[in-house]
Amino acid sequence: IVFMHGVGERGNGTSQLPRVLLQAFPKLLSEGATMNFNINGKPEAFVALMPQMSMDYINWQPYYIDSMIAYARRNLKIDENKIFITGWSLGGGGAWKYPTSSLAIARQVTGIILAAASPDYTDLRNIAKGNVAVWAFHARDDASVPIHFTEDAVEGINKWAPSIPALMTYYNAGGHPFTAEAVYDTLNLHQYPNIYQWMAGTNKKNTLSNNLPPAVHAGNDTVIYASDKLMLDGAASRDPNDVIVQYRWQLIKGPPSPDLLIERPDFPVTPVSGYEIGDYVFRLTVTDEFNVSRSDDVKISLALRPNRNAAPIAFAAKEVLTTSSSCILFGKGRDYDGKITRYHWKQLSGPATASIRELDKLAQISGLTKDGKYVIELIALDNGQPPGFGRDTVVIKRKLAIPTYFITWSREKSFFRDKQEMVYGFSIFAIICISVCSLAMVNLLLQVKTRRQYL
Repeated sequence: IVFMHGVGERGNGTSQLPRVLLQAFPKLLSEGATMNFNINGKPEAFVALMPQMSMDYINWQPYYIDSMIAYARRNLKIDENKIFITGWSLGGGGAWKYPTSSLAIARQVTGIILAAASPDYTDLRNIAKGNVAVWAFHARDDASVPIHFTEDAVEGINKWAPSIPALMTYYNAGGHPFTAEAVYDTLNLHQYPNIYQWMAGTNKKNTLSNNLPPAVHAGNDTVIYASDKLMLDGAASRDPNDVIVQYRWQLIKGPPSPDLLIERPDFPVTPVSGYEIGDYVFRLTVTDEFNVSRSDDVKISLALRPNRNAAPIAFAAKEVLTTSSSCILFGKGRDYDGKITRYHWKQLSGPATASIRELDKLAQISGLTKDGKYVIELIALDNGQPPGFGRDTVVIKRKLAIPTYFITWSREKSFFRDKQEMVYGFSIFAIICISVCSLAMVNLLLQVKTRRQYL
């Protein structure tokens, strides 16, 4: 993996080299990430190379990546069918630039991962023709690098009908900095597969002609009892020669339930809440990176336990993001053989500054004066004998809002019509600036000389 950092981590390559570790992928390494993974029962490891861009440049130059790949070939035990380029922000622009600069270069690269990338690309056809796998990420509310840059690039690749369609993942919120955290996460907190699972299954030797379809398994038909946790489990699904890039769960049939929710429909394993008593059929569809899909159905029957009070189920929002010192939490519950008589909220962990005002299903949280995670529990109690109860937790992530700024140059929306005109324009601007400064200096020297004569 060759990683390229953002604009703020540039330096002299020696005493300023630790700046590279401040963001994204290198930050995880500095905090102990090993780059060793167990994927489908097989150990996988990555060599990570992270150059630092000189302050003399305003964007990444291809020779940085050339040097890293040449060094790896000479000195390290690498699989040349698995060479990946990735970057965040300005570094994402460098990851775009490298394989789009020529078809010969594209044919050396297995895949690229773009995190909130600036639009520094040349000819997107080289990616399609060079069989380069692409996964791009962007937050919809990114105010520093607008999301349309990534949308345009992915669309520009896919219009050439590549054998491996370019992927794009959106984050609904979080802005520019969030992608540095979410994209490179070594777990599966934000997407499945994560980028390391994706890279492990992506290989330059894989082609559309030798591709095998994925094998999907939605689990075994089963019976569960009310108040038990309903889990859909498609983790046994596999792809024999590449990687499953998309999981999609959907309800095929079942009792009407307005509150039914497949909580993580794009993960192989997901909880289901809000169900009724009866029979359900769920379908799992998996798609590999060559866009080949297979589906499988699973039947799950829900029943009441005989002669036993079924505990209620509590529902609370999984996560709340806020920059304020207070917020409102909303909860609800469901009881299958009685009714819920009371709701109770309490704090389990986090800064002790928080206070809770209970309003039945609602909770008014104040005192969020410190950044961090506040874990709040909702308890629902029913009228059974003895009373049953259900629990759920919500995590409040409180973070002070810090504005970020990033300037990008778009050729399509530039004041100048082409690169030559841009260079000419900046040259004229520089000459004017130098002339003005020179005149000011001459005027200052004349004033000094006049003062000396006067004295």
